[in-house]
Amino acid sequence: MALAKASAAQQQGDYPTAERYFRLALKFQPKSAELWNGLGVVLNREEHYDDAAEAFRAALRLHPFEGIELNLGIALFRGGKLADAAQVFEGLPQIEQARELLALTYLGLERYDRALPLLQNLAPASLDPTLHIALARCYERMDRKADVEKTIAHMFQVVPDSAPLHIALAEAYDTNGDLEGALTEYRKAAELDSKLPGVRLRTGRLLWKARRFDEAEPEFQAELKNEPGGVDAKYYLATIYLYRDDDARRAIPLLEEFVRVHPQEKNGYFELGRSALKENRAPQAVTALEKAAMLSPTQANIHYLLAQAYRMAGRTADAAREFDTSKRLRASEADDLKILSSEREIPCFEKVQGWWPSCYLLYVSHCYLDRVKPPEPSAAQCWIRVARRSQTPR
Repeated sequence: MALAKASAAQQQGDYPTAERYFRLALKFQPKSAELWNGLGVVLNREEHYDDAAEAFRAALRLHPFEGIELNLGIALFRGGKLADAAQVFEGLPQIEQARELLALTYLGLERYDRALPLLQNLAPASLDPTLHIALARCYERMDRKADVEKTIAHMFQVVPDSAPLHIALAEAYDTNGDLEGALTEYRKAAELDSKLPGVRLRTGRLLWKARRFDEAEPEFQAELKNEPGGVDAKYYLATIYLYRDDDARRAIPLLEEFVRVHPQEKNGYFELGRSALKENRAPQAVTALEKAAMLSPTQANIHYLLAQAYRMAGRTADAAREFDTSKRLRASEADDLKILSSEREIPCFEKVQGWWPSCYLLYVSHCYLDRVKPPEPSAAQCWIRVARRSQTPR
């Protein structure tokens, strides 16, 4: 019964519920490799990559099988443990997907000499733009500019007009500073595949960075319909709710889930603490902001807000200490800026006052399926130039 409910929830995209039922089933069948693998798949979709990897390892101990090994490699890859992922993929040369992921892992490790021969073999006939992009990036990092353009031109010849291709082009427009061009390509991708995870998140993120919050909100909501467990969309939604003074209560559960999945991200705790302060939840605000201050002890804004939380909780001595720390850090920041300005010309910027907008973008816009880093500016211009020359309307 629990397995059936877990499978039904998984098919509906309700991964937290699926996880709960898989764990329930495992209490009665702890030696079921199928259940451990199913739990790992769900945890991977929830972005709990370390836990997913442990579930796959448990399944492998019970039933060594190359499909489960591949799942383990994917969890390690998505969790950023590239060296460990490479070891897994290297042991699966008979699986094409493992070879593809191994090439991308080598690229992430900057082992271009290992990535290049794999990509040269895999990319030319592939309909997946990811591999063409990865090959172009490899050439770019090896300063083979002519090969970059040839690779991108070949990609437009062999890859069909598809959502992944428009995502790749959107990344290029974004890197080139063309917001409207990027939004157009992301929207084309969404039209071609409305269920593809990540497209609406990327669209919303661009609008969010441009402070077009009313346009960004429905994009994040649409992403959550496709990926109910996607905590990045929840984080951005929460910051939009915080921007509206009367929506802090809606932000709290979203941020609680975000920090559960990303326990080392100071921004999540900072925004959770800010939300709790707005709702007069002093104990929760103190706990969240203490964690943020521990993760980022030199950020003045965090200490200032923590001081406010202590004051709300009636801890006047702690509040005074944090106000002093905030003042000292702000003075140090000002001195650092004076030194930088006297040493060299730096880009002009406007210092953010207050608590919004939060300029705390920890997340780099990833290419399709979060596998490949965005193109360098020179490569982005090449992609756009080649796309505009292409005879196929994009």
